[in-house]
This record gives sequence, C-alpha cells and structure tokens, in this order.
Amino acid sequence: WTKGHREDVDATWLDTAIREVKEESGFELGKDYWLCTSAPVQWGKRLYWQGITFTDKPVPVHNENEHTNIGWFLKENLESLKLGRDVEEWRFFSNTATCDFDSKENQIPQVADG
Repeated sequence: WTKGHREDVDATWLDTAIREVKEESGFELGKDYWLCTSAPVQWGKRLYWQGITFTDKPVPVHNENEHTNIGWFLKENLESLKLGRDVEEWRFFSNTATCDFDSKENQIPQVADG
C-alpha cells in the first residue's frame, strides 16, 4: 500500500498519491492504472483514492527498501492474509465504490456508487 508525505513538487494531495505510487511501484497513471474516484475518501488524516489496473502480470518490486511480497490478490482471499490497517480500510472503501469498465469500448473506468 503506497503512502507518503506531500513534497514541494506536489501541488495537491492527489499529486502526492500519484507520485508515491510511481516511486514505490513504478506504475504510471493512465498507462498502468486509472483512478476510479476523482475525490478521495478520508479516514482520520488519511486520504484514499481507488484505482484499477487490467493485468495479471507480476508486480515488479520497484523499491525493495520500502516493500516486499508485492502481488495481486483476489478480494475474497484477503481474509487468509495478515492485513495492515490500510488494507482493512480499503476493504471497507471498496464496498462503497467500484470501477465500471467496458473492455469492448475500451473506456477509462468511471465511478459507480454501490
């Protein structure tokens, strides 16, 4: 779960999130993933945006000093894993908003309230 602090180069908190994802995973917005939400959900001091990717390729460990055991996991298999607070909160968040993607139309995902 990427996270970090706002830096001088970040005009917004969203810029911070996009930069941190790229720094820690190597994923680029609009190339490797898309945002499902234009506004974040906030729990306490933390802001969360939900994104989506369309691959089952292994996730490269881009920054081994910060992360280990990176991978894709099915939501229904999360209960068998030791989850941090961030992932537990994401499980709640992911039940409140989902991405709709029409692969036939190749559209960028949109938010669907559920």
